[in-house]
This record gives sequence, C-alpha cells and structure tokens, in this order.
Amino acid sequence: MIDITMDYISTWENEKERIITKDMMNIALGIISKTMFSMDFKDGYDVVGEPMEAALRLSVKRMRTLLQLPLWVPTKSNREYKNAIQRLDKVIYSIIEKRREDAERHEDMLGILMEARDDEDGLGMSNQQVRDELMTIFIAGHETTANALSWAIYFLSQNPEVETKLFNEIDRVIGNRTPTPDDFMKLTYTQNIIRESLRIYPPVYIISREAEEDVEIGGHHFKKGDMFLLSPYVMQHKPEYFDNPDSFIPERFENNYLKTLPTYAYFPFSGGARVCIGNHFALMEAVLVLACIAQRYSIRLAPDHHEVKPITTLTLRPKRGLRMIVEERNEEGFQPGASDI
Repeated sequence: MIDITMDYISTWENEKERIITKDMMNIALGIISKTMFSMDFKDGYDVVGEPMEAALRLSVKRMRTLLQLPLWVPTKSNREYKNAIQRLDKVIYSIIEKRREDAERHEDMLGILMEARDDEDGLGMSNQQVRDELMTIFIAGHETTANALSWAIYFLSQNPEVETKLFNEIDRVIGNRTPTPDDFMKLTYTQNIIRESLRIYPPVYIISREAEEDVEIGGHHFKKGDMFLLSPYVMQHKPEYFDNPDSFIPERFENNYLKTLPTYAYFPFSGGARVCIGNHFALMEAVLVLACIAQRYSIRLAPDHHEVKPITTLTLRPKRGLRMIVEERNEEGFQPGASDI
C-alpha cells in the first residue's frame, strides 16, 4: 500500500491541477492488483477503472429503468455496456491465462482461487468462475476505498484546522522518513478523519438484506424472502446519535466514541454475518494512503471548481469528480529517509 502510493505521488508536480478522484482510483487499483493478484498495473484507471466505471454506471441506469430492453437490442446504451464488459473481460481473462501458464506458486488471492477445489467432485474453478470472483474483488476492492479517500481529501480542503492537526500528527509520528505499517496504530487522528468521512459520505450508502424466515419487527410482519433496504447514510446523519451531523468533526471519534453508540448507528462497512470482508484492509489502506499524501502535499480545490455534491451511483461519489491543486508542504520537497541520514 505504502510503496504503490509513494511511487504514484512521486510524479505529482507542485502547484499543478490534478483530477484527484481519478488519482485515488489509480492508487486503489494499484493496491488491489498488487495485494490480491501480485500484478503491477500502471495507468490502471485507463486499463480497468474507466471501463469498470462505465459498466457500473450503465448497470445502475438499467436497474433504475422501468422498461429494460434486453442487452441484445443494439441501443447506444447496450452497445456501450457490452463494450465496457468486453474490455474488462480482455484484461481479466489475460490475467487468468498468464497465471495458468505460470508454474510458480503464488500466495495471493488469485492463487487461492486457482487452487480451490470443490469438496464433492474435487474440480477447480472454470475460467468463468475465476473471472466472476476477480471482478467482484476488483469492484469491491477499489471503488469504495477510492471514493472514501476522495471525500476525505475534499473535507480536508474545506477544513484547514483539521488539515493542520493532520499535518502535526504526520510530522510527529512519521517525520521525513518513509511511512511503515507500524505507523497505522499511532495515526489515531488520521484514522478519525477517515471514520468521519465514512460517516458523512459512506461509499456504500444503501445495503440490502433478505429475510430468511417470517419475522416481526417493531409491530410489522415480514415474510420470508422480503427485502430490506438499510442506509448507513441516513443512520449516520441522525442528530440523536451525532451532534451537528452535517459538520466534519473527526474529534467526535475520540475516547472510544464508537463504543458509546447503539449497534448499527454507524455501519459504513455493513454488519452482521455479511459485514464487509475487507473492512480492516480498507481502513488500513485509506489511513496509510492519506498519511503518505499528507506527509508531502496540501491539496486545494481548483479556483473555478464546480459545486461539489454527491451522486448516487453504485457508490456515493463526488459528482463530476474533483479537480484539485497539489501544493508541496515545503519548498525543498519530501526526501524519503532524510531523517535517517
């Protein structure tokens, strides 16, 4: 996580404008590709992220359309959707084929999937099954974290006092050396920034659950198979649980605040038996990526920026992205390992 982030941001130029939402997608894609599949993805957004975003956008559009035409009908939207899937499949299937030809044993998620065998017939996964698993991991493993980081950086640009406290923690804990995984537990304020960002704009803003049996809840009767929609966004903006719920206040999470809340008043990673399997991974990733960036840069919205507001696609993301100016925190620039010289 640290190596990929440091390598990526090393190319940023002082006082230059960047599309931060795209940058966070690239970093998150790089991390999920390396940790899950032992692969280096340069320009990951163009290779995987862009067609994946197109596929997700069109999927949501189809879900919200009352009259859904079959995909074989050659409408503009259907052609665009199928093209995006084909681009993704080309990348994913090439990863699978290269791994099948590789005699070396890889201890990563792809290796686990390739070696998995059915308990009854002993057969492994087909390329189609592995493809489906990889697609799920790619989507779940980068889209949400990238959006959480984009929102956190935006909130920092709007709250200079929070940014100053973040810089002070980074300077105290890390200084000029390269960050390490051990820094995570010491970066408590950085963690709270991520938690507060997840509270205000949880990337997964609505969650569905199906009743496994007939049940009565609050005097209402529900049948087996009934679908429930639960919204972290709604719960996490309730004033009875969060003072000034629309304000960005990372300090609210100090002193084990989460333990004082009722269960599921705060649940950006869902909960129960189907809680996000990557919640600890995602939190560590977001904190370490933000620490790497904040060690070196202060980031501001571009002067002529459009109004920033969320858009509800598959995830809650900044509408039309974020154009931001990166500013080096000191004139000499960051020098990894300088404190050790």
